[in-house]
Amino acid sequence: MKFKIDYHIQSIYKLDLTFLKKSHIKNLVIDLDQTLDSPFSVLPSSDAFKLKDELNKLDIKMYVISNNRLKRVKPYCDKLKVTYLSRAKKTKKKRILQFLAKNDINIKETLFVGDQLLTDGIYTKKINGLFLLVEPLTDVDNIFTKINRKIDIIIRRKLRKRNLLGIELGGK
Repeated sequence: MKFKIDYHIQSIYKLDLTFLKKSHIKNLVIDLDQTLDSPFSVLPSSDAFKLKDELNKLDIKMYVISNNRLKRVKPYCDKLKVTYLSRAKKTKKKRILQFLAKNDINIKETLFVGDQLLTDGIYTKKINGLFLLVEPLTDVDNIFTKINRKIDIIIRRKLRKRNLLGIELGGK
């Protein structure tokens, strides 16, 4: 499978948010585990709250799409006050497209952010969205992600050698 990576940055927290405004982005759809926070964080970090506040000031809406279970995603997103989709089945686009339609999210005005090519990268390509690939926030994954992560690392190495990891966005 060929991957479509538009942008790459170390962390969502290093992104200069004025880039989103200049690019006419009105929605940021972010993966939860390893992108927005550690997979073991029960509550949002201060960085997550700060990001949400900064996006609000720019009139950019933040959403979370996660493959994780409702009991993981709901408490986190409720505390952060963001709309979310849990158990997204990211390698298939049906539930994601339903979520986007239900929330009136225009794909062309949205940046999708994730740390895994095999989930976030695949669904974003299938729906023809703009994809920002980030590095995982921590070195510790939950049991279900470990296999994908090993494959992801190999794919990233190959893409990096061929200069196919997308435009590197400077951080703040």
